[in-house]
Amino acid sequence: MALGLLSGLAYLIWVRNGGSGFLGITQLTFGIFGSAVSLVAMVVVSLMTPAPNASTQKMVDDARIPSGSAVIGGQR
Repeated sequence: MALGLLSGLAYLIWVRNGGSGFLGITQLTFGIFGSAVSLVAMVVVSLMTPAPNASTQKMVDDARIPSGSAVIGGQR
């Protein structure tokens, strides 16, 4: 996410200070490319890091799957 923000900020500063930009993209619409940079960075980082161990995966699964009784209308 930081890479997308930094790329967008760098492009904004470059265009505001007289840069020509590219592909006719204004500094306001460059956020589309910033989000693409963030997506690519997320995929690269997730592929480069090792998978979490079994205890961490169990903790995440326990947090995702709700347990207990349902609360409807304030009644338990």
